[in-house]
Amino acid sequence: MAKPVSGTLTLIDAQRIVAGAVSKANEMNIAIKIAICDAGGGLIAFGCMDGASVRCDAPFDTKNTSAALPILHNGIVVGACGVSGAAARLGELCAQAGLAALHDPRKLGSRRHPMITQKQLFSN
Repeated sequence: MAKPVSGTLTLIDAQRIVAGAVSKANEMNIAIKIAICDAGGGLIAFGCMDGASVRCDAPFDTKNTSAALPILHNGIVVGACGVSGAAARLGELCAQAGLAALHDPRKLGSRRHPMITQKQLFSN
């Protein structure tokens, strides 16, 4: 089992949440945008699935957000997971799947989407 999040969210933590939410969205055949922020509202990770609208600010705009869940560690809010691009209940299911994947990567589902590393991004 993966080590649970510490007092702060890392990029790896945030990417795991994004991957879990994307996996759930794929299972439901919907395209979402997902944003992971720290406790101060600073963006840590953002994912936009193919087919989701191109507005980058949608997960932060309350009228466009379908779900926003707090990320807790020992009862303390260490961040938030915002999802847009789907009906509220579907967005909430995706966000919940992302949070579940944070603590147990086996919950990523059958369609894993590997993250592109910085080395892969900038290699020739």
